[in-house]
Amino acid sequence: MVQGSRELIAGMVRNPQFGPCVMLGVGGVLTEAVADVAFRLAPLGRLDAHDLINDLGTQALLGGLRGEPAVDRDALADILCGLGDLAADPDVASVDLNPLIIVDGRAIAVDALVEATGNRSPI
Repeated sequence: MVQGSRELIAGMVRNPQFGPCVMLGVGGVLTEAVADVAFRLAPLGRLDAHDLINDLGTQALLGGLRGEPAVDRDALADILCGLGDLAADPDVASVDLNPLIIVDGRAIAVDALVEATGNRSPI
């Protein structure tokens, strides 16, 4: 079992108005209570991913906390860019990674949900 004191949520959604978006926020049991979520249009470049990370209001959660190392922002940006890349696949409607548990500064996806669009034609 993966254990850590900080949890994030990340995902990709297809917004009817804006198109595919990548999201990042406070995750786990605090997702609805804290409501700190930021979005960027997909696909994401590295700078976009870092801007998305920096948009979170709870920056203290990402820093070194109670003797634990700060979140590896480059590794987290890789996850966000990967989610943005999934937006290029028309068969993927949404992806939800919740929680991403922070262990030794790295985000580990403990649970994931991928929803298909249902647009795939039969072979």
